[in-house]
Amino acid sequence: MTRSALLRQADLGRLIRAAAKTDSVLRIDMNTLVVTVLPLSALTEAERQSMTGGLAPDTKENWSDLAF
Repeated sequence: MTRSALLRQADLGRLIRAAAKTDSVLRIDMNTLVVTVLPLSALTEAERQSMTGGLAPDTKENWSDLAF
């Protein structure tokens, strides 16, 4: 691959900002450098969970229910 064909950090930044503005998620295959944009409205709840790996969204955490 030539240097100009590589997916650069600036390119990823632009893709991430565009996805955030359009309420979409990105699926990036780093082996083939293929980026797929998926609109959240087209995904089912199960697909959304699999996209995030089941991780909670980045919000304020509530630790009050845990006993230390």
